[in-house]
Formats: sequence, C-alpha cells, structure tokens
Amino acid sequence: MRKKYKAILFDFDGTLVPSLDYWFAGFRHAFDQLGRPVTDQEILSGCFYKDDTAISAAFGLECTRTFWDLVQTKIKSCYDTAALFPGVVDVLDDCAAKGIPMALVTSSERPVIHKAFSCLPLQKYFDVVVTASDVTNLKPHPEPILTALDGLGLGATGARETLFVGDYLVDVLAGKAAGCDVGLFHNDSHERYHQREHLQNSEADFVFSDFRELASRY
Repeated sequence: MRKKYKAILFDFDGTLVPSLDYWFAGFRHAFDQLGRPVTDQEILSGCFYKDDTAISAAFGLECTRTFWDLVQTKIKSCYDTAALFPGVVDVLDDCAAKGIPMALVTSSERPVIHKAFSCLPLQKYFDVVVTASDVTNLKPHPEPILTALDGLGLGATGARETLFVGDYLVDVLAGKAAGCDVGLFHNDSHERYHQREHLQNSEADFVFSDFRELASRY
C-alpha cells in the first residue's frame, strides 16, 4: 500500500551500501594490529551492533579510542572501491523529484561518512545527516531519528508521517520508538551478520529485498 510521507530517513551501512563486510574487515584489522587473536565468530557476536563501551568490556581493550581509530581507518580504505546496492540511486532520484525531504541516520562516525560521500554519489540527496558523532545515544535509542526530524524541521510530531528505512532490528526499534513507519531491507549479503528470526519477528511495517520494491511504498 502506498502512503504519502512528509520525509524519508535512511540508515547507511547495510541499507544503502553493502558495507557490513567493511566493518568486519575493520574489526579484524584492529584486533590484528593490537596483537589480539580473535575468531571470526567472536567478532560477529561481540562487535556488531555493540557500542564502544560494550566492545571494550567484552574484549578487555585498554584504549577504546585506539581500537576505533584502527577500525575506522580500515573501513575508510574500503570505500575506495565501494558501490551502492542496486536501485538505491533510482529511489533517491525519485524521492528528490517528488520533493520528499531525506535524511541519513547512521551509527557510523562522521569521518567515515565524509569518506563515503567522497566516493559515492550520495551527499546531494540528504538535507540532514546524523552520525554517531552527533548524538549521545545510538540506535536502538530514538535520539538519532528524533535529531534528524528536528533537523528537517518536522520535530517529534512529524514522525508519524515519516518512513525510516533500515536493515536490522536496531533500526526497527529506533524507528518505532520515535513513532515512524519502518521499512526493513533484507539482502542476501546480510545473512552472515543478521539473525533472520529477529528480523522476521520485528515490528517493521514491511520488509523488502530489492529497492525497486521500496518505490511502491511512498
């Protein structure tokens, strides 16, 4: 069912860009540089969708900032050969043509997004960009989404006429906590990182696997 939204917010990693592999490479690089032997499964279970405090506690890291700097250095290098998911530009062009304001809401830090924007044709589409560098609480807390709504001039009351598009449970929880409709993108490349049962049991308003499907929803 098509619904007319006043704004559409997009997650970044795993939603617009197949970058979850970049994050895995970043975590692997950081642990290797610190001389910490960890398994792939330990990275998947202990690092993904965790904040820096949780990761530091889980792995006994002495300097969280050093670890994250190493992670981000590797991630930024991956954007030299990055590409968007098929259909993303078509959707963004369509939203822009229809005059729908768009914001990016990501748990990546701003330097990573700066590098991504220098390599990918994205920056021109977004009226507001909210990164991990701009908020105190990351998703699943609603603060990043509410910050984006404020930046678009909609405020918290505008959430009920806003669609948030993400790829994981934290996006659904954040979007619903803010009061938005949520579209959940699930691609085959996510299988290594996402627990399918969590997605299937989420309260997303709809799930899609191809961006061409999203155009029928707004």
